[in-house]
Amino acid sequence: IEAREFTGTVAAVFETDLGFQAAGRMIRRPVSVGDVVPRGTVLAELDPADPENTRRAALAGVTAAEVRLETAQRTAERVRELAARGIASVSKQEVAEQALSAAKAEQDRSQAVLLKAEDARSFATLVAPVNGVVTQAFAEAGTVVSSSQAVVRLAGTARREAVIDLPESAIEALGRNAAFDIRLRSSPTIRTSGRVSEIEPVADTATRTRRVHLELADQPEAMRLGALVLVRLTGGGEQIVSMPTTALI
Repeated sequence: IEAREFTGTVAAVFETDLGFQAAGRMIRRPVSVGDVVPRGTVLAELDPADPENTRRAALAGVTAAEVRLETAQRTAERVRELAARGIASVSKQEVAEQALSAAKAEQDRSQAVLLKAEDARSFATLVAPVNGVVTQAFAEAGTVVSSSQAVVRLAGTARREAVIDLPESAIEALGRNAAFDIRLRSSPTIRTSGRVSEIEPVADTATRTRRVHLELADQPEAMRLGALVLVRLTGGGEQIVSMPTTALI
């Protein structure tokens, strides 16, 4: 394994599918696959008409609840005065107090609905949470998307790694302190070192290889996401000799 070079690619350590927190019709997606976007960039927008109408309806519900609460408070005050003078019965006072409690609960509920509607209006804009690159788009403008449906995939550029696919025999030869030399294939003078950060436990069904993730010691600017790299084991490999079974029989 120390005499072999493997071809790998530079990938993002963190890659996330992003979607809206509310449902609606997407009217704009200003980014495309391959675009480099800084944090806070608008990735997509929903039609603001639906959340705005919902907010107005919720605001009207708050106004109506406040009117009912004011009416219930006045009624309860009158009944208390009448009950104190012995004119109103105790049961009538209890009914008035229950109506007041229900009006207060209704006001709290309407306020919560309004708050949710205002949040939904802010959810109509999807922005990039980190600096990254758009690696995939799942929906186009005009599509009606549901809540949490993936719209774009964003790969963060802050941390990158090299990924290679190794056969099982090479995996067995990797020691605990295996070190790698990683060179950019298009410009071999640009290089860095790397160590194993993760070995995926499940092998690919077609190639029977397992993916190895290498943490880069440095982050050369030229090693952009998707760039091809040449990876070579430079130390920490186990002393293992592999041969066909027929050679022993």
